[in-house]
Amino acid sequence: MSIREYLKTVARGENLTFEEARDLSNELMAGEIDPIQVSGLLVGLKVKGETCDEISGFARGLKLNAIKLSPKRTGFYDIVGTGGDGADTFNISTTCAFVLSGAGLNIAKHGNRSISSQCGSSDVLDHLGVNIHGTPQCIEEQLSTMGLAFIYAPLAHPSMKNVMQVRKNLGIPTIFNIIGPLANPLAVEGQYIGVFSPSLVEVMARSMIRLGVSKGAVVHGFGGLDEASLEGENRVAFVRNGRIETRKIAASDFGLMRADNRFLKGGAAPRNADMLKRVLEGERGPGRDVVLLNAGIALYAFDEARSIQEGIKLAARSIDEGKAMGKLQELIALSNRSGVCHG
Repeated sequence: MSIREYLKTVARGENLTFEEARDLSNELMAGEIDPIQVSGLLVGLKVKGETCDEISGFARGLKLNAIKLSPKRTGFYDIVGTGGDGADTFNISTTCAFVLSGAGLNIAKHGNRSISSQCGSSDVLDHLGVNIHGTPQCIEEQLSTMGLAFIYAPLAHPSMKNVMQVRKNLGIPTIFNIIGPLANPLAVEGQYIGVFSPSLVEVMARSMIRLGVSKGAVVHGFGGLDEASLEGENRVAFVRNGRIETRKIAASDFGLMRADNRFLKGGAAPRNADMLKRVLEGERGPGRDVVLLNAGIALYAFDEARSIQEGIKLAARSIDEGKAMGKLQELIALSNRSGVCHG
């Protein structure tokens, strides 16, 4: 199918098949499509509403073009948000990644710099001193040695540079915000994904299954957050062995204090880095509680806890025993080691 035919299909409000979406993704990655046509496709898909086949097909195309990683460990998990919620919270999922790692999980955190917010996961980690530009060999060493690495999306998906300027110019969430969390170059066992729209909860869960993820959760938070919120009811779709169970979950269900989303507001990298460190250092308050809630749900979704309540306790232990902070410090040191990490 030609690019014009793809455009006509989307303009008519018709859906692409998995195979068409995968092939279109491949063509976009090749960088040979006019930026105006790329913009039209991305906006058209957004207006129409992206389907499971389109999301999983695009993600498959992106993964096929990604770098290959072969760490010595297996059983990795990822925790990530789509972004695009407009809330400018601090980097909750990135903070959770260290908490989960401190709780004993292997974490391959896939992320990028900010596209539609002030500070993406790459921005905050870079400010904290993590070398986000390490070679693929460096990433493999981190995954193999400590069971934790940050996989910088532009490094993992070099062909994404061909659509990056269009995404920046549009300044709105597109299918690439949606598929980013699904495009980890590592074949992760489980994923915890936050989404900016309630309409994406089930479709993202189905896409996870289509891409072979065996367990995880998709969450849309109260007030539009792409994280579970402390303020009200959150919608969560749990994925287990090809089945989806959708639940409504509130922080108060687990003894966590309700707090407005405004108390989670971050800013640029220096502020977000400070908030992340304060949580890992054990400071009490909404920042800690929202991390405990999301990490607790993730631990339950990954079958590392028998309940969300138990998951919250395990997450608290990871922080209070200094294990989460220890993982951050270890990642900073290992990612900056001379030799393989600097080419």
